[in-house]
Parts: sequence; C-alpha cells; structure tokens
Amino acid sequence: MLGRYSVNAVCQLTAKTRNFIGFRESVTPWHLRLMHCRTFCETQGYDVKGELPLVQVYSSDSCTLCDVVISRLKELQTSYNFRIEEVDIERESRQLYRKYRFDIPVVHLNQSFLCKHALDEAKLRHKLEELNMKRS
Repeated sequence: MLGRYSVNAVCQLTAKTRNFIGFRESVTPWHLRLMHCRTFCETQGYDVKGELPLVQVYSSDSCTLCDVVISRLKELQTSYNFRIEEVDIERESRQLYRKYRFDIPVVHLNQSFLCKHALDEAKLRHKLEELNMKRS
C-alpha cells in the first residue's frame, strides 16, 4: 500500500495519465511524480503487474566477459525466477556508451546497480531472495 492506494491502482492511474499527456514538456510536477511512480515501485521491490524481477546486463557485441555473465544468469534462472534483458551499449545510446564502455559487463536488478566486470552471484541471490520475501 502506498498511502491509501494500492500499488496496482496507482500504477494503472500512472499509465492512463502517461497516455493522456503523451510526455509533453508542459507537464505539472504532480504529473511527473505520478509518471515515475511505477519506476519507484519497481525499484522498491513491489510487484506492480505480477512481473518477475528484471536483470539488465549492459554489454557489447565484442565482450566475452558479457557472454560468460549472461550464460551464468541463464543457469541461475532455473533456480530463481527473473527476466534477463541484454542492453547493447553501443547501439542503445551514446550516454550509455560513455558511462559503461570501460566497465562492461554491468548488471542492474530492477534498475538498480548490482555489480560490474563480473557477476556477483552471492549479492544477486541475496537481492532476489529479498524481493521474493517482499512479494510473499
């Protein structure tokens, strides 16, 4: 519960508001806070749509360490329920490339930094178990 509203109710209202205003520049601060509610809920571990936790791997085509991390994540998926999204920093944006070009692979869990250069399995397992406890 967020205040007197459930997470799902606030996120549904957020989606309707987002579609209505279409991300125009003339958005009031209230609307901006509402649009970012879902992102906030996800990073806090709330299950906003019954979705699984998201593990993002910022990588590059020529990165062999990235391949190792992704294959290990796929092995861990059999024990823990989560989604994997591979983000190619060279294709996505210049900003991502500038930020992560010397640090890949970089792993985020629900849009929060988890580790870089190698997969910290103990930390990932701990965070996933915490999220499962919050969802229960």
